[in-house]
Amino acid sequence: MAANPLNCSQEELDAVFLKNKNIWSNLGVYENISRSMAVNGKGLAGVLPFLVDLIQQAPWANLGLPQLREAVVTTLQVKKCNDTDLPDRAWVNQRVERVVTLLTHVRRLLVPFRYEQCIAKCSSADKGKLEYLVSLIDQKYIEPGASESGQSASTKRQLTSHPSDVSIASDGFPAVLRSPNLKEAAQSSEVHKAAKLAEMCSGAEGDDLLLKLGLSVMKKPAAKAETMGVVLKKPAFEKRIRCDLPRALQTKGGILKMTFATGQSYIHFKDVRGASTFLLGRSAKASPKHVDEIWCIAQKLSKLRHDSGKSMKDAALKMKTW
Repeated sequence: MAANPLNCSQEELDAVFLKNKNIWSNLGVYENISRSMAVNGKGLAGVLPFLVDLIQQAPWANLGLPQLREAVVTTLQVKKCNDTDLPDRAWVNQRVERVVTLLTHVRRLLVPFRYEQCIAKCSSADKGKLEYLVSLIDQKYIEPGASESGQSASTKRQLTSHPSDVSIASDGFPAVLRSPNLKEAAQSSEVHKAAKLAEMCSGAEGDDLLLKLGLSVMKKPAAKAETMGVVLKKPAFEKRIRCDLPRALQTKGGILKMTFATGQSYIHFKDVRGASTFLLGRSAKASPKHVDEIWCIAQKLSKLRHDSGKSMKDAALKMKTW
């Protein structure tokens, strides 16, 4: 598949989980199947409506843990669907792990011999469901050999060249005996550190973390892979919209932090204890006025006295008009 999980609209992903909560909260056969086990065709067919809605939002069938966790948490807060003895935190992690297993097995069906092994034990009705499911995956995201191994062809280890024993440096000495340039090494380490952080962080919180460490906000160059005539790019920071709107509002119980990006706009709430909670998002695909809509809700939220992320999120969900 793609080198890394790609992002989709968080708002639309939340809607998929809210709609299908009765399916993913109890996945039947797939409650006891691990990623390393063989694909269970009957089990996938049994949760087909959820998988269809999920892949229609993410046709690469590979989502990151933060987005999946946010969707489960949002559903839990709205529907109170944890009917087990597990604490909510443990239950959320369990559900995310189950969905990741489902998507892993769906992608495995793209390998011809794995698909044949799977449908050999399926009824004709289940075969038709699996065939339809596989047809929803957009083939342009597939890299040769990546479906089976789970690793992008572009991420395979590459041998690096080294100076030969007889190559001569500019000072006339053999290059292999030349002392390393400590200044260049330090700069290289700093760049690597910043690029690594940029890869792990996203949005305004990632920018703040880099600035606190004294590093400029950097983007790691997107790795390109020529696959079936399509160049895939690794997601980087969202491109911010330049506007005069404030990016933070003080409330009685904390701080509202807004992000206005070309793809979507969203709000986080940071309480007095420093805990951050995602409140609401609006994608550009859903509305070209997403910036104004998010800003309008942020202004209303700033007048509330809520001091917890949960209460603030409940208020935000009630305020949205879409």
